[in-house]
Formats: sequence, C-alpha cells, structure tokens
Amino acid sequence: MNTLGTKKTLGLALTTVLGLGVTGNVQAVPFAYAVAEMNVENFLIDLGSNATLINPGSVSESSATRFGPGTSNSDPVDALHSFLGAVNPGENQGAIGQLGDYERGDAQITSVDVVVAGGSAWSIAESYTLLDTLGTGFGANTLTGMIAIDGSETIGFNFDATPYLEVEVSPDAVTPPSFATAELSFSITLVDQSTGGVVYSWAPDGVDGNSSSGNDNEADTAEANLNNGIVVHSGAHDDQNHARTLFSYSDFVNLDEGNYNLTIAMTTRVAQTTVPEPAILLLLGIGLMGLVYSRRQRKQVCPKPNKFQVFSLT
Repeated sequence: MNTLGTKKTLGLALTTVLGLGVTGNVQAVPFAYAVAEMNVENFLIDLGSNATLINPGSVSESSATRFGPGTSNSDPVDALHSFLGAVNPGENQGAIGQLGDYERGDAQITSVDVVVAGGSAWSIAESYTLLDTLGTGFGANTLTGMIAIDGSETIGFNFDATPYLEVEVSPDAVTPPSFATAELSFSITLVDQSTGGVVYSWAPDGVDGNSSSGNDNEADTAEANLNNGIVVHSGAHDDQNHARTLFSYSDFVNLDEGNYNLTIAMTTRVAQTTVPEPAILLLLGIGLMGLVYSRRQRKQVCPKPNKFQVFSLT
C-alpha cells in the first residue's frame, strides 16, 4: 500500500485549496466590503405661529440581494432586517465588519414627533463578499405630511446626524470588474400643492448656503456630507467620517400662505462584487482535482475484501 504517495497527494491538494503557491506565499481569498450608515437625531420643524403640520406619515424600507434575487421588507416605522448569508437577525444595529458572505439592510424611525420632542431615525446597508459574488444592501426612511400656512411664515429645520461610509477591495481581486461602493442621501423637499412646483429643497452636503433658500448652516466639512458616495477597486480602501462624529444642521425658508407637501427622505445603499485573479481560480481548481485524485487513489490501494477470500492465521 503506497500510503506515502497518497499522503503527499492529499497534502498537496489541501495546500493548494488553502491558496498556497509554489513559492510558499499565502494567497488570500479575494473580498470586497462596503457599509453605509446614517443616524439622525433631534429633528425639529419650527412651524412658527401660522403653520401646522397635517397628516404626517412615514415608511421604513430595507432590502438585500445576491445576484439579483433577495429579500425586502417595509413598515410604517420599523422595517424588518433584510439579510442574506452569515448574518443573524439580532445583528442589525451598527456595522458588523468582515465575517463571511452576507448582504443586509435595515431601517427604523425611532420617533416621528418632529414638532415637539424631536424626530429620530437610522438606516444601514452593508455587504461583505468572497470570490465571485454580486451583493447589494439598502435601508431607507421617509416622512411625509402637509404644512398648511395661514398668512406667511418662516419654517425652520434643525437636526443632528452621523454619516458613515467605508469601502474596501482586496488587492488580489480583478479590476475591472471588482468594485465596492457605498452611498447615502438625505433631503428635505416642499412642493406647493397649488402649482406642483418645488418651492424648497435641501440636501445637506457639508457646505454652508447650498440649500435652495441659501440659509442653511452646516459643519462646512466633507465629513458632514449627507449626500455622498465613494467607490474603490482592487487594492483600495476609503471611508467618510470613520470616527462617527455627530454633526449639526439647520436651515429656514420663508413661505407664503398655502399648502405645501413635505417629504423628508434618508437612504443608505451599498453594492459590490469580487472577481478573483485567474491564478487564484487555477489554484483552487487544481486543489479540487487533487482532492478527487487522492480519494480515487485511496480506493485503489484499499480494495474491498473478496467475500470468498479465505484468511489463515498460520
């Protein structure tokens, strides 16, 4: 029985599957990672004495996909955690980091009182993929209502927010098509019901005076940008507000008498894919063939006993 040859074959196969090249250098499994997260706190609308918020409503949404198919959820205030892969339902608070193939999205409006106590909401999208996988994650919250103004009024918006983006693709992934992208957005819009025209829009970008009113006060830094996206390819890493700093935002707009449809929307979205180098695929393929060959060798050197074989102890 050639046990030495079998062990050598099996050892070589296992070594190749683990990604060890002929030089002995470890070949890591290619990966891509992306996360987008946003927390909004203390959201208050100052309606003055002549304005009223009527029929407020909200919706919270989440989704996760892999190669197209996936899962999605929605709820007026708390969408269920949408996830695929190595994630548990309880892991929906904050970024998880790298732990295996998974895609996930989650969102929740924790307070809808934007007039007195202050509204709050958060959403997250995250994905970590190994080898050849295309994954996406999504989380969003939307608050709607109508602001009715009798006469004229100055409407104020004030809130705090913590944006966070991070993306990374390992250097052993092919570029293109390997990539990782993370995006977040936040906007406040008012539409005049009588004309259908947008009379106010604000998408905080970390730059003072960039709302349609020109009155917004922001942190004046790229880290405070609530409407941003980052993308990287092979061997690159990028992030925004990695320290998770809390920034403050405020704006006001002067409106005439009338009814105005209000929409406050926040979204987080990620997408990425990982395609390994041809050499990695070749090594994995050879390794699998080696395992098959070693199993066949063991079957040949250890044949089943013949039921007619006579054994002698002498």
